Amino acid sequence: MRILGSRISVTLGAQSGAIEGANASTFGIELGSHIRRHVPLHKETWGAIDDGCKEAIFTAVAQKYDFGDWKTDARAVAVVGKLAMHISREFRVELYKAYKKLLEKGHDSKECPYDT
Repeated sequence: MRILGSRISVTLGAQSGAIEGANASTFGIELGSHIRRHVPLHKETWGAIDDGCKEAIFTAVAQKYDFGDWKTDARAVAVVGKLAMHISREFRVELYKAYKKLLEKGHDSKECPYDT
């Protein structure tokens, strides 16, 4: 049982280099939510994203989840950064697929599809 105000613990897999355990899925959902809200769409890769933006995302997630000291723990940075890179790339792929579907339906790429 989680105590009100305490952070949810997640495990950084020593062998897998991934988030593991009972809270891994909810951690990924939380991280993905912040990435979708805060990462500029014009950035093509996770590596191209400003360090300040990454820090804001990790700080927000660290308020709810305990995944180590991401500012000083190189392993935490590597594991969470790898997951963030995958989430960011998957989000861009999903957006591109939706964009292509709109074009196939005849929407003008410069118009807002929600205006019609």
